[in-house]
Amino acid sequence: MKLAVEVGSVADGTLEGAIAYGKSLALDRLALPLESFEGYRESGALSTGEAQAAMARIHDGGMSASVMVYWAPPAMVIGAPEGEPAFANLVRSLDAMAAVGADVLAMFATAEPPADGTEPEARWQAVLAFYRRLMAEAEARQIKVGLHTVAMPARNLLWDYAACQRLLAEAPSPSNGVTFCVGNFWNSDGERIYDIVRELGERVVYVHTRSTKRHLGEEPFWFDRGGPDFRLLLEALRDIGYAGDIRSEHMPEMAGENRTDIGTAWSIGYLKALLRYL
Repeated sequence: MKLAVEVGSVADGTLEGAIAYGKSLALDRLALPLESFEGYRESGALSTGEAQAAMARIHDGGMSASVMVYWAPPAMVIGAPEGEPAFANLVRSLDAMAAVGADVLAMFATAEPPADGTEPEARWQAVLAFYRRLMAEAEARQIKVGLHTVAMPARNLLWDYAACQRLLAEAPSPSNGVTFCVGNFWNSDGERIYDIVRELGERVVYVHTRSTKRHLGEEPFWFDRGGPDFRLLLEALRDIGYAGDIRSEHMPEMAGENRTDIGTAWSIGYLKALLRYL
């Protein structure tokens, strides 16, 4: 297991800032949101040239990266015609990822239930059609796509472990995986999260750690009692042989800090201590 920081979440928000911050914590892993690339923000697709330049700067800084992060447009996820340009851009981004050896795409995806209150099965079938197309493209490039659930059942069909199970079963592919967000799985499935990790096994391709309380949204609770037991979580990840990246998120903000540098450093130290004594 490798602890990582995400570009844009620490230091001055730049790639160079994240490299310097990560090295100050003796880390050597970065995660790269597609949104952190200027060309992506302009065109909606990552270019191979920009990806290569970023990877060269990361390697020159003594670090490495294999995870990129993507927020999927809802229209694309539900197969709406207006989502087709976004899908074409995503395929271009997968090409750039493959060219630089980035083999994990952590994907936030939501699919809103039908507004008219009808049964969501037709919407589910549209999501599955999108997912099968995506898996074919990702598999051809040897990239694993890890769904990041968003635990908002009234607004998202892809909100819990049951949704992950359906995607894995009905869009079968070695590229079909899960970004295991502790906060969202805790809010959707509670104490079952440790068993879920073991059930998912190699399908866990990226991990977000976040302390939270059930059904209280996205607020940070890192310094509160209760919530997920990170020792049990790391033991479950150890049991499945997880060797990927772990990134802390939703840090408490401290007076006078830059972004969430202090909270992130605290969580990294906490996780390092747990990992040492597994």
